[in-house]
Amino acid sequence: MVSIAYGIRINCLLLGSMFLFDLYEFGIRNRDITDIIFPLISGGQLFVSIVALNWYTYAIFCPARGEWCQQWIPSLFSYAQSHYWNVGFLSYWSFANIPNFLFALPTILLTLQSFKHFTQEKPVKNLLPLMIVNGILLVGGLFWWHVQILTRISSFLPLMYWFVASLWISENMVYKKYSEYIMKFMIGWNLIQASMFAAFLPPA
Repeated sequence: MVSIAYGIRINCLLLGSMFLFDLYEFGIRNRDITDIIFPLISGGQLFVSIVALNWYTYAIFCPARGEWCQQWIPSLFSYAQSHYWNVGFLSYWSFANIPNFLFALPTILLTLQSFKHFTQEKPVKNLLPLMIVNGILLVGGLFWWHVQILTRISSFLPLMYWFVASLWISENMVYKKYSEYIMKFMIGWNLIQASMFAAFLPPA
C-alpha cells in the first residue's frame, strides 16, 4: 500500500523510514532473521516504485532536458521543486513568508506536544517509528519545503490525532477542554484549507 501511496503523494516516501527502523530493530539489534522478511518485502516494493517512477520520467524526457538529466541521481521531482518552487535549505525563510510560518504554527506545536506526550507522559515504544516519520516531516517542512504545507500533509499521520484523543479521554478537565479546542480548530481549519486549496490560494 505504501508503494501505491508513493505514486500518488511523494511525501509517502517518508514511510520508508519505518521499514528501515524495522530492519535495524529486527535484523541488527534482535538478530532475528525471520522477522526482517516483512519489512524487506514491504520496503522492497517501495524501493521498486521509486526506481520505476524515476526511470519512467527519465526515459520520457532525457537526455533532451539536460538541466536535471545529468544529475548524479536524476529526479524530475527534485528539479521541479528547486527550480520552480524555490525548495531548498532555508530558501523559504524570508520576511514575506512569516504569515505562512504562523499558519503552520498550530501543527508544529501539536506535533511537538505529541512527541512529548508519547515519550515522557505516556511513553509508547511501538510509536517510535511513527515519531521518526513525523520528525522527518517536521524538520523538512521547517527547513527545506514550503512550511505551510505541514498543515495539509501532516494529516496522513495519526500521531496528532492519537494525542488529542488521549487528552479527550483524560480525567483531567483542563486536558479535556484543551482537546475540545484543538478538535474545533482542526475541523474549522480543514474546511477553510480545502476551500483555499481548491482556489489555488495560500496557505494551502
